[in-house]
Amino acid sequence: MPVTYYDLGANKRLCDIVIAGAHDAGITGGAQHVQTQKKDIGHQALSGVRVFDLRITSKGVFNPELKTYHGAIARSPDSNSTFGASGEVLDDILTQAEDYVSTVAPNEFLILKFDKCSGWSKIAQKCVTILGNKIFTGNVNLNTQTLDQLKGRVIVLFTKSGMKEVSKTHGPNNGIFPIRKVPDDDSFAANFVGLQYCGKGGTATDKSDDFAYKVQQNIDTQKVRYNKGLGDGGDPNVLGMVYWTSTGKFGDIRRRNRSMWKNSNRTKLNQMFTEFLAESVQDRIRRDVDPTKHAFGTVLKVYMPNIVMIDFADSDRCGHIKSLNTLASTEITNKFQELDDEILKLQARMIPPTVLKKLGV
Repeated sequence: MPVTYYDLGANKRLCDIVIAGAHDAGITGGAQHVQTQKKDIGHQALSGVRVFDLRITSKGVFNPELKTYHGAIARSPDSNSTFGASGEVLDDILTQAEDYVSTVAPNEFLILKFDKCSGWSKIAQKCVTILGNKIFTGNVNLNTQTLDQLKGRVIVLFTKSGMKEVSKTHGPNNGIFPIRKVPDDDSFAANFVGLQYCGKGGTATDKSDDFAYKVQQNIDTQKVRYNKGLGDGGDPNVLGMVYWTSTGKFGDIRRRNRSMWKNSNRTKLNQMFTEFLAESVQDRIRRDVDPTKHAFGTVLKVYMPNIVMIDFADSDRCGHIKSLNTLASTEITNKFQELDDEILKLQARMIPPTVLKKLGV
């Protein structure tokens, strides 16, 4: 069943809603500890993915075309190896993205986030050429654009290194926007042309394949990284990005991912969504809103995460993420009050005492 977001409200801004993102979106093959997605970009979009994490390389002796990569394969993407894999071809990604917003779902939008790439100028030119009039352009703050303003368009984002390389030939006016992480790159600026977010994935690439440890490691890491960007004094219009992933150097990503989406752990996703952000959110609530009143639901939503990055995206998982948009302010407030006890119970049931001790719990 296709998952869409325009029905949340045409006047909803990007910073007001919660959408699904695909971690290493183009890696549909490779070894069990490398592959992160099953569906191609077009089918991920149909399933409800709106933000695509894309790492593109042009390196390779025999086949230097632009394609996605994951891991050390970036040095030579001509064949998969123990240390990484190459994936979808950029031309195919862009063609599928253009077709989705043109024909499949003209009221929807897609965001292509390019990071850790080589051949930035070639990537920019491909984006402009293949996406054509479906590439989003203009000198605007993307965080506050409405769904009506974004519909039928593909937003292309380059990180700082990419923008530096293409600055003389490409920019927002022809569809290449900067993306920056606050406060690491700079503090939030209301007049920034591009997209600003906080948060970063996910789990360390250590050898541990202990599922419970990986889940808790992800939550702990997300809390620190997210609160760094949304702490006291942060702007509510910044996009919050959180990861529901548990990758590592070894082990089966798909198997761990299936475990993360069992019913009991879907509850943990909801809890992570409300609990580990509670401190920074509550600090803002005390200053700005009365969280016990449903009337403040829309206001409160801007303090919550906006993008949930996942592996092996499908419509069931993206649908669950979309459902996070329906959390009422009173429900969120109640969860704040209940979660201390609940998290302790979950830890006692799921995480071995030795791991708890290691985590300092």
